[in-house]
Formats: sequence, structure tokens, C-alpha cells
Amino acid sequence: MTVHFLSLNKVALESVTLGVLELSASHTSDNISAWFEHLLFQWGITKSQIFTVVTDNGANILSAVNKTFGQEKHLPYFAHTLNLVSERALVNLADVHNIINKIKAIVTYFKQSVAASDELGKLCDHKLKQSVPTRWNSIYFMIDRFILCSNHIASVLINIRRGPEMLTADEIDVAKEMLLVLRPMEVATRELCGQKYVTGSTVIPLINCLIKKTESIDLTHPTALSLKKAMLENLDKSSRAIKFIKNKINEIKSNCEEPNSSNQGSSDDDGERSDSLWSVHNDLVSKKAASQSSEQSEERMPTELKHYISQPTILLGDDILKYWDINGNMFPLLKKIVQPYLSLVATSVISERLFSKAGNIMTEKRNRLKGEKLQQLLFLSSLNFEDWRIE
Repeated sequence: MTVHFLSLNKVALESVTLGVLELSASHTSDNISAWFEHLLFQWGITKSQIFTVVTDNGANILSAVNKTFGQEKHLPYFAHTLNLVSERALVNLADVHNIINKIKAIVTYFKQSVAASDELGKLCDHKLKQSVPTRWNSIYFMIDRFILCSNHIASVLINIRRGPEMLTADEIDVAKEMLLVLRPMEVATRELCGQKYVTGSTVIPLINCLIKKTESIDLTHPTALSLKKAMLENLDKSSRAIKFIKNKINEIKSNCEEPNSSNQGSSDDDGERSDSLWSVHNDLVSKKAASQSSEQSEERMPTELKHYISQPTILLGDDILKYWDINGNMFPLLKKIVQPYLSLVATSVISERLFSKAGNIMTEKRNRLKGEKLQQLLFLSSLNFEDWRIE
């Protein structure tokens, strides 16, 4: 278990490891819930101090969290949901799956053949990347690197009698269009994997940008078009979280007046390219700037909220934590509401990074470490150097 919190002294997000447990008994919700209770008691943490619990979508984990903390405090890993959307689309479409398998077979051949790998190294400065079953975006990087090196790969394979079959020109064109479809999803996943910036609050705008960007992709090949359709359909039906977010987006749209012009204002100040995922967000910022002067029915809106909404939208690269630290005195009530949400994480990446340190501590030469000692070492290693207060 890891905890994530906002350090008010440093105005920064912090993460530490509280406990690691290898359950000898069955991984039932009752056993996991009992471990949660023990860990909270051990650290003197009350349940009222916990704002939300972020986990994967495993049934036993969900049940354990509901029993221990209550259903209202559970939040699923959002990046896990995006992974499922991508995996289903890539696996269920036969034509897409066949192209991926052909590329994977070629990459595997070069990874296993020293002679072929050496020949490719003479022609190309880049190394091929292999896909990993547990990470869908590894397929994206595999295809991307394959396309980059495709001419050199073909030059090597043409001189090898028993080598794998190279993709045809038409299949390479399809792979390029598949890459266009997968790119927004990969960018969204990467955005949600940050550790030093707020990720929980990016979920709603990011999903809106992801859907709009995917819808706007211009494709010509039927295979790529079917992949695009499958991605959008999976986004629409695969998760209650995404459905909830889409409903909220539509609700916000229905409550807002459509601005007369979308050409006013500038969305280039944050350095984003026009084809980036966040360009959709930048367009909305421009529309907000264009409609600032329009009269809106704000009679029931609290003064502080009205004043906050009238402020210019900060740039994507700005630190939202520093924004609230500097401007919090202007919006004291809103700051009190916002602060608990700033430490929310959207993925398990931070936890996985902390837990990966266990492999560096529990080595073959230290395999007799007891669980309690390992837990203490993991906690200490997860602290920042400043927290040790060594003078």
C-alpha cells in the first residue's frame, strides 16, 4: 500500500510506501480487508483521514476496499480502463491482429538472430522494440519503431532465405494509419502516469480531448477505420467511469452558452503543437476567452466562484499546486474544497515505481530478510532525502 498526499510545506506531491504483504492465505476480500485494518492501526491512520482509495478493477480488491473504507471512497485506476479499451480493440479485430503478429514475428526474429541484428545495425541507428503482453502501449512503440526502420528491415530480409515474411507496401500503409489511431490513446496514457504533477483532475478534460481527437482522425483504409470505430465504441461502453465522465461533459456543454466566435484568443502559449491531444482543450480555452464578455445568468452563483471562473485559464505547463498556493487567499472556500483532490492519482504507476524498489532490496544475497524488516526498508527508501533531516 502506498499513500499519496500534498505536502503544504513543499507545495509538492509526495508518495511513500506504508506496507507490502505477501498473503499466504487465499486472496479473499476478507483477508485483504483485515490487512488494511491492521496497516491502518499500525500507522495510527484513521479512516476519516483517507480521502479516496485508488485500486485496479479486481473483484476481491473492490470488495475489500468497500468493506474497509466504504464504496464512496473507491476510485478505479483510470489508465487501467484505457488499457482495456485499447487491448480489446487490438485483439478483437482479425486484420489488425494479423498485422501486429507479422510485425511481432519480424521483431522477434531480429531479437533472436545475431546475424540479422548486426546487419540491421549497419544500416539503421535504431533498435527494434518488442511488445509486452501486460502493456498495450508497447504495441504502439513496436509499430512506431518498425515503420521507422521498415526500409532497412526489408533490405536485410530480402537476403535471408528462411527469414520471416516482410509486410507488403499496403500493410505498411495500414500500420501507419493504425499508428495514427493509437497515438491519442498513448499520449493520454502517458499524461496520466505523471508523479510530480496532478493527474486526477486531468481525467475529465483528457477523455474529452481523446474522444474528439480520435473522431477527427482522417483515414482511408478499411482496417484502420474499423480500428478507429472499435476504439470509440469501447470508450463508450467499456467503463462506467467513462460513461459518467461523458455524461458530465455533455451536462457542462448543455449548461454553457455557445460562443459566437472561436477565433479569438490564443491557444499557442503553452507550446502545444496543433496536432497534439491537448489542442482540443486549447480550442475550448480560446472559446472561453471569446465568451468572457458575454452576459451569463450568474444570479445564483456564489461570488467567490463567479470571481474564480472569470479568471484567465492557466497554461497547461503551469503548476496548479503553486497556483493554489499563491492565489488560495483569493478563494479561501474553493481552496478548502480543492485541496483534497489535488493529491488524487489516476494510475498505479507511482505505486509500481515504489514497489519496484523491493527487487533492489530483496536480492539473492539478502533473501533471508523478514517481511517486517523489508517493509521498514521500503518505507525508508520511499522517503525523499530531505525527509531524513540529516544535518
